[in-house]
Amino acid sequence: MNAQQPLGPSDRVARLIGTVFGIGNLPVVPGTLGSIPSAVVFVLVGSHWPVLAILAFTMFVAGVWAAGKCERIAGEEDPRSVVIDEAVGMIVAVIFLAPSLSLGAAAFVIFRFFDIVKPFPLRRLERVGGGWGVMLDDVGAGIYTWVSLFVLSQLGVVSIGF
Repeated sequence: MNAQQPLGPSDRVARLIGTVFGIGNLPVVPGTLGSIPSAVVFVLVGSHWPVLAILAFTMFVAGVWAAGKCERIAGEEDPRSVVIDEAVGMIVAVIFLAPSLSLGAAAFVIFRFFDIVKPFPLRRLERVGGGWGVMLDDVGAGIYTWVSLFVLSQLGVVSIGF
């Protein structure tokens, strides 16, 4: 979208969703900051996994739409300000786990690692393009995080509550 053209109502809604209410517009580490609200939600309601599942699904669907629209507005792929993908990925990382501050912190660190490094096949998921590509690699990072926490629990390093 041309910088001279004003944003329409759906553009503003997409930016609000895509930036997680403006968090993505912060000048430093927007992806990291975009993961924090989901970590907080986990600590507060994590034992109610159906709430997290509905939240993750709803945010994913809205995120695919918003991220795609934000790409068109910005005129670039996966704009830095779009952090809804990190918020969804972080929820995926902790779903079904027992809520605790230490587990939330561990999940946060591991999720950020996978989101930044993007081990196979996460980088390929990113190449899907559009809102789907923006969202899928972070959902994958969330799955990698969940599996890592499960393995760490089996080794006795962390307790995930089941």
